[in-house]
Formats: sequence, C-alpha cells, structure tokens
Amino acid sequence: MLPSKEELRRALDFIGQTPDEKVINKCLELCTKYNILVEDFVDQWSAFTITNLKNGPITLDGILLMERKELAKLNDLNSSIAKSDIVPGTPQQPKKKKEIENVEVNGGDKIVFEPKSNNKVENEFEEKILMQSYSERSDSGQILLTHGPDLTETFTQTNQKTTVKILSDSIWYNPEKFRFLHATQVKIADVFNETIDSLTNSILTKSNLNKNDENTICCGRITSEDINKLNLNTVKLESSFNNKGAKTSLINISQTKSFSLFPGQIVAVDGLPGKGNKFIAKTFYTKANLEFSRNERDLGEDYLQIVVAVGPYTTADNFLYEPLQDLLKYVVEIKPNILILLGPFLDFSHSQMINMTETFQSYFDNLIQTIMECFNFEIKVVLVPSDKDANHFPIFPTPSYDIKEKYPNLICAPNPCLLDINGIVIGTSSMDILFHLSKEEIARKPNNTDRMARLASHLIEQKSFYPLYPNDNDSTIDYTSLLKNCEMKVKPNILITPSILRYCIKDLGGCLFVNPERLVKNYVGGTFAVINVNSNDISCQIRKI
Repeated sequence: MLPSKEELRRALDFIGQTPDEKVINKCLELCTKYNILVEDFVDQWSAFTITNLKNGPITLDGILLMERKELAKLNDLNSSIAKSDIVPGTPQQPKKKKEIENVEVNGGDKIVFEPKSNNKVENEFEEKILMQSYSERSDSGQILLTHGPDLTETFTQTNQKTTVKILSDSIWYNPEKFRFLHATQVKIADVFNETIDSLTNSILTKSNLNKNDENTICCGRITSEDINKLNLNTVKLESSFNNKGAKTSLINISQTKSFSLFPGQIVAVDGLPGKGNKFIAKTFYTKANLEFSRNERDLGEDYLQIVVAVGPYTTADNFLYEPLQDLLKYVVEIKPNILILLGPFLDFSHSQMINMTETFQSYFDNLIQTIMECFNFEIKVVLVPSDKDANHFPIFPTPSYDIKEKYPNLICAPNPCLLDINGIVIGTSSMDILFHLSKEEIARKPNNTDRMARLASHLIEQKSFYPLYPNDNDSTIDYTSLLKNCEMKVKPNILITPSILRYCIKDLGGCLFVNPERLVKNYVGGTFAVINVNSNDISCQIRKI
C-alpha cells in the first residue's frame, strides 16, 4: 500500500515540520523507492537532521542530502547481498528492490523518480539548508497555541509573596557524598528489582488485579528479544529477581486488541501461559497509582503567571544570545511571578565553542549575572540544568547548578525535579524523553490516539521522568540515581518536558502537559510558554520568540 500525503503530513506535523508540496512529493517518492514506512522515514529524518543539520527544517535540499548519505546505502547493501553467496542455514537477507519509475498516488498525483546524481557537493546542500537568519523572522510574538480560559488580560503583578520550593524527593544531590556512575552490577540490579516490585504493586492495586494469580497475571519490565528495536514479534517480559527468581517470557501479543509499549516499561499482563516459555497476552496494564498533592493552592484571589523557556538560547552561528535578550525584554514588559529557564545555556555542541576565550564556567556565570540584573521587580527565577551544558555535569539526572548565593530570588533546581509554587506542583526535566520514546514505542489501536499526549502519559503512568530503558541516544544516564532519586512521588499539576517534537499543550487527567519546544531552532527563533494559574484554572500559551 502506497503512503498517502495525509499520513506523511501528520507524521511531519508531529515533529513540528510543515513543508511545501515539493518536499511532500519528494518524501513520498523516497518512501516508495526505498520501501520505507512513513513513520520510519520521519524518524530517520529527525535523527539525520540532528546529527548533520543541527535540527534544521525539512527542505528539498536536506532530503536529497539524506538520500545521498543514508538511504542510498540501502541499495548498496541490497546489491552486495544479491551478488554474494548465501550461507546455508542463515536467514534469507532482503533482495534488491526493483527500480520504480513513475507512480501515481492519491487518485492521480504522479511522483516522478529522478536518477541519482553526484554532481552537487554536500557542502552546497548544507549551505542552502543553513542560510537562515534570526533577525529576518516576521512572526515575533505570535501566539501559536492556547489552552484553557484567557487569564492574561486580568493578570497584574501583585505584591503577594511567591514561594518556590524544591520538593524534598528532588533534593538528592550532595556533592560531598554523591558519586556518579559508581555502583556495582549487584547494586544496579537491586535498584531495578526494587523499581519493578514497587511499580507493579502500584499497577496491580490501581487496576484491582490479584497479584497471587500467577497463571493469568505476569508482571515485569518490557524488553526486546534481540538487540534490535522492539517490534511485534520480539516483546519480552523480565520479572523481578525477588519474584521467586528472575525469569523472562516471550509475550505473544497477536490477540491483544490495544496496547502501546516501549522498552523499560513496567507492566502487568493479563493472559494465559503458552507453549514453552511463552505467555499469550490479552490485556496490558500500565497505570500506576499516582495522586495529586493534597496541598491547597495558596493564591487567594490572585493569579500566578509563569514564563517557561528552554535552551539553546543563542543561534547556531554566534554567541550573541539575541533570542535570550528578546525573551528578557518580554519578561520585563509583562512582569510575571516566575521565570523558569531550562538548559542548555552553553551547549557543548555549538559550532563556535572552539573559539571561546574564557572558561565555560566564567562565561556561564557572566550570562546568569546578565539575566538576573535585568529585573527591577519581584520575580523568582528557576534554573534547571541540562546534561548538554559545557560547564556542567554531562549526565542525567543532572545536579543543580552551583551558583554562589548572591541572588536571593534565584532557585537552582536539579534535572529532573518537582517544584512547589504556592501549592502548585510543577514537574520539569530538560531531557527530551518524548523524542526518545517516539523512536521506540510500538502501538496497536491504543486507547489514547493522540500520540503526543500518549507519549507524555507514559511518564505519569510509570511515575518516572525517564521510563525508557535501555537508552539508545547520546546521553549518559545514571539509572541507579534515576530510579532511586527521581521518581514522581506525586502527580504534578503541570508537567514541563521540552522536546524537538512539535510544541503542544495537553490535559492529562488534570495534569497540564506543556512542551514549549526550544527558544532557538538552529539558526531561527523558536517558541516559549506562558502559563497562568488561579485558584480554579490553568491556562497556557505557546508564543513565538
């Protein structure tokens, strides 16, 4: 079945891309030519543009560059396999696909396949793709998305005392005692077992299941049978060692009507034992018991206004920090109660990093000083670090920044963390878990068909800011620290997890999920969020910088 334009547009919209008709047609051509599913093609583009084009927008030149660097290898691989002798007893490898000339899709739209050409130089492609300027933008200040009642017109900066507390469970880093990645394999296994036991008990309680009925109920962590990505035929369940010794079962999901699964997900499975070490799944239960904080909102009749922005804060070609300056001008103009800034502030992958003439820490300290000296009104500023910061720990979970207490209105929080702001619990993390999950999740007719909301719901259901395991990305994750110190003990009223995927605002059963995206997208301006809270409502806007 040929891919459709509607399917491709939906997949590209999910990662925040709205290309023109020429790009759409070229993408469909490549999907057909290389026999790639639309979703896989978009995932491959996401990974390619991050690695090669600094997360630039999808363009015709960019797609051609990806074909030359990545997709053409598929034909080369298939060609070499076809010419080689197949060793008896080994699995049959895919054969080379026939070249397709012209194909008609969607009732007559013709896709014309062009022959590969090596006349253009890759640098010429990249130059065209990256020729964009922050100062040339024409949509500054535009409101792109709104959610909830309009509270902005009634908000005024009040003299009410705004209190920001880091919940005790998020205060886990002690520089004198804590050591990163310093745990034995036995200790790591113990932490994983404890997490599986704790979460499965919570899931069983939430779903009113009998945990003693081992014939019909299996509990454990989802993994893949082989080293490749999880698929419908490789779903495996690893139980806790504390449950009469660790064991693994291959899960047959052919009879499961609805599911959404990913590696590392802790589940309870209702089904029947099959032949051998197999289990025939009927229903997956994934929702742990997580309640809101019982603290009341200490707002009176006032409104609480929060501005949220996520790094990078400067464009990829300079260290002028123009987007950050524009954000600070906006903050000074509207005078919110809270400004939450998530890293990276000094992205170690920035192209100009090699030209710096001072230390990373000195540059960062001066940057924070510039931020804090902008405000001549009462405001609390919350800094959340990133494992991408050149001046900080390149690990997740990430300790809070170590800034001397010269700014009484500055709160340095760890990553991830839970904040209590006048009784409003805000969960936040600078790690792009949504993008990571989007590459690993498999689903069949899930109950929640809104993919972005479903990905965010996994965090609530698993009581974790990063439930994915193993991590097949470029981040170093200390899972012992993550599982032991960074569990969501309460359900946040607001959950902020930024991603390169398209900005969005979703209601997750009373928890307002916000992806403000990034303040900078390569060479162009990105977006930020403005959240308004009163005693009854929460509203949010996504605005263009």
